[in-house]
Amino acid sequence: MTGAPDPHAPPPEAPAIRVRADDEAPPPPVTLGRRLSGWAGDLGWTALLFAAIWVGAGWLRAPALQTAPALDLPTLDGGRVRLESLRGRTVIVNFWATWCGPCRVEMPTLVSFAADHPDVPVVLVAVDGTPDALRGFARAHDVPESLIARADAATRAAWGVGTLPTTVVVGPDGTLRGAHGGIVLAPQLWWWTR
Repeated sequence: MTGAPDPHAPPPEAPAIRVRADDEAPPPPVTLGRRLSGWAGDLGWTALLFAAIWVGAGWLRAPALQTAPALDLPTLDGGRVRLESLRGRTVIVNFWATWCGPCRVEMPTLVSFAADHPDVPVVLVAVDGTPDALRGFARAHDVPESLIARADAATRAAWGVGTLPTTVVVGPDGTLRGAHGGIVLAPQLWWWTR
């Protein structure tokens, strides 16, 4: 016969019931604050990982220099920039091109840094463009002409620039304090020039 319970079968097990002791605290409720705190921690670790990858990738693409090569170039305002004449000061040298999208993205950071730190010379070395084209770029992007120098092929080769943009920070004694291939961030500039 089907459907009739077997009188000789053991009774089914009842589900276990957990009884909380009187001195045992209930689990805390998951509040919005706790969720936000967890997300903030995850975001912090993600930002730290991103920063490490950013710096590492920039370091790998940077020129392999111990000391800064000579730099003697004309600037758009009619002057010249000579690295030798800037000895004793920390100098930021940035190689860029007018056609380079990442170069345009980082340009406001460099211009702002130059304005906020007049004691740290910033040299924006253009690897392309005629003087007239560079002046047009300077006007369109609010870049002081005194910051822009025109590079020749020998300068670019001597500095080992393979990625644009490339930023090199030269210490007062001519040794490199930092170099980055790709978009440089303001905290990097601050760290290398302090």
